[in-house]
Amino acid sequence: MGVITKVTFSLRRQAQEQAYSAFYTRTMAEGIEAQRQMIQSGYTPPVMRQYDHSEVRRNFAETVRDEDGLLIMVHEGPTAMVVAEKAAIAQIAKKAGLEAAPEAAVTKWLSNRNHVPSWKSLFEQNVVAETIEVAAPWTKIMGVYDQVVASLNEVPGMVNASAHSSHVYRSGINLYFTFAVYLEDKDALEAAYFDGADRVLKATAANGGTISHHHGIGRARRDYLVRDLGEGGVALLQTIKRAIDPHHIMNAGVLIPDD
Repeated sequence: MGVITKVTFSLRRQAQEQAYSAFYTRTMAEGIEAQRQMIQSGYTPPVMRQYDHSEVRRNFAETVRDEDGLLIMVHEGPTAMVVAEKAAIAQIAKKAGLEAAPEAAVTKWLSNRNHVPSWKSLFEQNVVAETIEVAAPWTKIMGVYDQVVASLNEVPGMVNASAHSSHVYRSGINLYFTFAVYLEDKDALEAAYFDGADRVLKATAANGGTISHHHGIGRARRDYLVRDLGEGGVALLQTIKRAIDPHHIMNAGVLIPDD
């Protein structure tokens, strides 16, 4: 929680060199472990993204191989550094059991990453969907992934329950969960949406993850914040909010529950 009074943009020079890497992952756990080894070895590609098989089929149809997932990377910087990083990453991937995939998957992502269907187009097909981003330490992330996907697949009409990672740290990793529900009765879509979202957040918290990564807290996650901070943590935020906003005019009821 904070009050923004000023924003400063930080600029970087265009990289001298850019290169790509792509690897097939036989399981989500295999790719996650490879990413952990890479980042904890000191390599920090600006793009590291891993997709489970469901998302590979949806986003990289030309790259599908059996039931494999996909790990893609972009390397940027001085030429010598890029060459060294790409070679070292390939060695770690090989030792972790990953196999090389077409680098065209990376260029496709770069070209199409902002192309998504509109809500209107989904609703017209009797589909409701959502993407929810969470995070967890390395030791907890697979429990979060497995339990969230399993729980989502219990929702009637669920046609997709999948995930990909996009941000990697020495201590852990994030996951974007995507679910989509198809129901003939459009009036039932709203309840299905809230059921799916509730399952993602509850299963994440129950398995040691945090209910948000860099998307923050808003109305959709506000009432789950207690699972991360506890009742005392939420009460502390409410006290601070009262001190700086005694008339409740700043984002009232959006970031933290009303006290």
